[in-house]
Amino acid sequence: MNDGQRWLALDADLMGKPFTLDLYDRFGWAGVGVWVAFLCACKRSRTPGSIRFLSEADARAQLGILGLDLVDNEGAGWSLDDFWTHSGRKKQTKRTLRGRETNVKATHWQRWQKRTSHGKNTGTRGPLARAEAGADLDLDLDLDTPLPPRGGQPGRFAQNGKPQNPDARPVIPDWQPDPEPADVIDPAAVANLRANPGGKQP
Repeated sequence: MNDGQRWLALDADLMGKPFTLDLYDRFGWAGVGVWVAFLCACKRSRTPGSIRFLSEADARAQLGILGLDLVDNEGAGWSLDDFWTHSGRKKQTKRTLRGRETNVKATHWQRWQKRTSHGKNTGTRGPLARAEAGADLDLDLDLDTPLPPRGGQPGRFAQNGKPQNPDARPVIPDWQPDPEPADVIDPAAVANLRANPGGKQP
């Protein structure tokens, strides 16, 4: 799909990952939400994989969480500074200061991008071979590949994805409903039913 939107590939097992569970234990669901919001902000950033901000309010605006309460499962509040400190200790983010500006980088961003860039394999081995070897795969299979025309066959397409002979597409007839049954009941069947109301066969 290529509609101008920016897509972020997330691990389908995200909710069961050790770091996600750690965020939930420390910050509650708000912490998990902030992590996903941070990854989305990293995708939108002019420098993919990191965000820059001047204050917590600026960071909240970039994350899209203005007005949301940052509280843990016990209802205790926490700040984004607490979040960056914790995620930094877990080697998931790296925070640097330059004057009044703070830069927070997702430390594994480049590795994630290499593994999830439109499902392309950047290594020398195919994804199935890496899966068999126990590699952790996270592929985004939302490819910008044209689909065959309605009723077309895959073998009719050249390598560029265009039909070799568009006029050769099979014609699919319009669907026609089954004819309705006749409203007339066989008189012999009615007479048999009246003579034999219990349905016993002679």
